[in-house]
Amino acid sequence: MENNMKNKPELKHLIEDIAIMPTIAHIAVDLLRAEIPFLRVIKSWDEKIAKPNKEIIEGKQSYDGVELTLWGFFDRHWNANWKRVKAIKKNKIPMYTFHGCFETCPRSLKGYYLNLSLDNRYTTKALKSHIDIAAGLACGDNPIVVFHPGTANRHISKERALDNIMYNLSSALSYAERRGVILTLENMPYALRAKRQCTMLDHYDFQYVFRRLQHNNLKITFDWGHLNTQIRNRQFMKKHGFTADDALRFEHINEFIDKMKDNIVHCHTHYNRSHFLKIPADSSEHKRDYKKILLYLFYWTDLVKFFREGYKNTPDEHLPYTRITSDHLLFYKKTIENLINNTAIRQYGYITHELPPKKILKYFTFHRQGVMDNDEFIESLRIFKSLYQNNLD
Repeated sequence: MENNMKNKPELKHLIEDIAIMPTIAHIAVDLLRAEIPFLRVIKSWDEKIAKPNKEIIEGKQSYDGVELTLWGFFDRHWNANWKRVKAIKKNKIPMYTFHGCFETCPRSLKGYYLNLSLDNRYTTKALKSHIDIAAGLACGDNPIVVFHPGTANRHISKERALDNIMYNLSSALSYAERRGVILTLENMPYALRAKRQCTMLDHYDFQYVFRRLQHNNLKITFDWGHLNTQIRNRQFMKKHGFTADDALRFEHINEFIDKMKDNIVHCHTHYNRSHFLKIPADSSEHKRDYKKILLYLFYWTDLVKFFREGYKNTPDEHLPYTRITSDHLLFYKKTIENLINNTAIRQYGYITHELPPKKILKYFTFHRQGVMDNDEFIESLRIFKSLYQNNLD
């Protein structure tokens, strides 16, 4: 096994774009233009306000590139915004994976809200436009576009939601193959007291889909932190027969990896404390911080109404690896070794670290427990690499 690993390509470690490219700025600009139409004549706002900080991707021990979220790259009819693509290219930032639009936006924000669990006539076009942009911006082979499976109202059965996901994806997979793009579905977190429930939470959901929809360009992005939040979900624990001790050993993480194996080609890594904290400290506070920005600037919009209602995924803390305590580090390490050595991640070559910064645009607090500064971003990466390279200093 060890010799085989040496022959496989070196992994590229990517950072989510919010760490260096504040895409929330694009949302702010698009919201202003939508609400105050005459502001559309100002063309350079988004380029100036979202100027990237490249320091954590340019050093010797730094990240290898970025996973770019494609919010703000489409008009209301899902036509690609090629001017923005051209502006992003000018920054010469290496991008290898991409995060598709998803369902946490209000439906009224066209070109942002995308929900694969619903039947919508624009979804096929949305997926193909995502594929086009990924193919146009990608720096490496096998660019990956990560999609949330979406959410469904409680009056829609889970089977119907999963059928919608399969129908929507099947309409774009041949096109993805022609463009050389891999589409992945991401496992979702436990949403506390949510009105709309996420689909595809565990390996049973993925097996249901992958047995019925088999294609070389449809794979899985495994999100470590999302699955760890399911420990708070009593139905999940009962369904899988896990105990509290199992949770402390991350048996739920290893079970998903062992069941889905080669279908997993990419991962989102971050840490949360769901396995030993009933209510993670400060997790609701950081949500209020960036909500204040929107409340002050766009108090009349649907987006603010959405944030007033509150974001429900409070256990999903997205902590850096510097926050893992020694008593949990060994079992965490075993899950990472399992993930990298027993899936197709090495073959495809990318790991994305979803680590939000404490501040965005230098002044606004985005996440109270977010990464403090560039040094912590780099240290977090060093710790992660040590978990599977066995070279912790």
